[in-house]
Amino acid sequence: MKKILLLSGFMLFLVVVKANAQAVEVSSFSYLNNLMHSDRTQTISLSASAIMSLNDYDYVGSNSKIIYGNNAVLDGGMKYSGFKVGHGKHLNIIDLTMQNFCCYEHSYSGKSIFLNEASLLATGMIDFMNNGAQEGGAVFVRNSTSSFNASVTNFKYNSAISGGGAIYVKDSNIIFNSSTINFIGNSVTLRDGYNYGGAIFVNTSVVSFSSSTINFIDNNTLSGSNNSYGGAIYAARNTAIDFKNSAVNFINNNASSEGGAVYVDGNSQIIFSRSVINFTANKTGLFGGAILLNGNSIISFNNSEVNFTNNNISPLGNYGGAICVSNSILNCSNSTINFIGNNAGSSSDNSYGGAIYSINSNIMLNGSTRFINNQAGSKGGAIYMDGGVLNIAQLLIYWHGA
Repeated sequence: MKKILLLSGFMLFLVVVKANAQAVEVSSFSYLNNLMHSDRTQTISLSASAIMSLNDYDYVGSNSKIIYGNNAVLDGGMKYSGFKVGHGKHLNIIDLTMQNFCCYEHSYSGKSIFLNEASLLATGMIDFMNNGAQEGGAVFVRNSTSSFNASVTNFKYNSAISGGGAIYVKDSNIIFNSSTINFIGNSVTLRDGYNYGGAIFVNTSVVSFSSSTINFIDNNTLSGSNNSYGGAIYAARNTAIDFKNSAVNFINNNASSEGGAVYVDGNSQIIFSRSVINFTANKTGLFGGAILLNGNSIISFNNSEVNFTNNNISPLGNYGGAICVSNSILNCSNSTINFIGNNAGSSSDNSYGGAIYSINSNIMLNGSTRFINNQAGSKGGAIYMDGGVLNIAQLLIYWHGA
């Protein structure tokens, strides 16, 4: 996996700038755009409650830019693009809302923030709302590092045409720490093509959540061609995502084909440690009502409590009401895991594995595992195995329909 730059030097630099620079008060688009485009280090304080864009923001100039938002709103008016930060430049935003930045004409323009070989630090109260682009409706990150240390970060109702309704990440590192992070109502909307990651698309990257509350609610990838993957998260190509010491909720996310909440592929891994995780009422049309795990990938739950409740495949049903695992590893270590009321399609003759469907995979549920009232129309009301290895300790099974 690509080596990822550390943020420590960047953060130290920002502290020095903050201590020595006097903030310039800004209340207009033109003045803000000029300061951001200049080649000087700038510390900016927004003095207006809202600043409407009159055009696209220019590329951010050399050196570091710090914006004290003071809870102001930057508004793109549904037709202009936001900040474009590249080639060693740094952006720090504090207490800021960015909304209605939108451009679908070019893959790498539009959205509220575009990073390429750059750094972003976000602190305070941060909101990204109703932004749109071809990839990464709110934030696009490539060959870059980003750190969200905000007390609350909201990604709400952002959309992309092909991947990452809220965030698109490639060859990069993103850290969320000691925060409440909400991904709500984000979507990928290409009607007849391939859609990936209703909230987050991650490719060959590292994403870390630590000591936080993370909510993925009502995100979706819905396509008329049944080629949509990961209603909330799509992770591929040697990606690593980890959740530590956190509360994580995936609620009512939807993918029209595979992985109602999470799709993991291509030697990637998602690891949950010392956390409480809830997958509730997620759904998909074909495989994995909550999770689809494929292509030598791994999902691990370590020292955690995990609940899969009322996830399903609809309308016709297929494989894995909660989880579908193909040529991969599902590992639960020293954890409590509950599968309750998941449904692979009770009325379908082609539905297998009300809770788990596994093909040529290793399923290791070492801890306390309960299967309660899961259903499949054909075989395996709780688990259906086609090859591979199944290892379960402390198993409790209640009624299942198959």
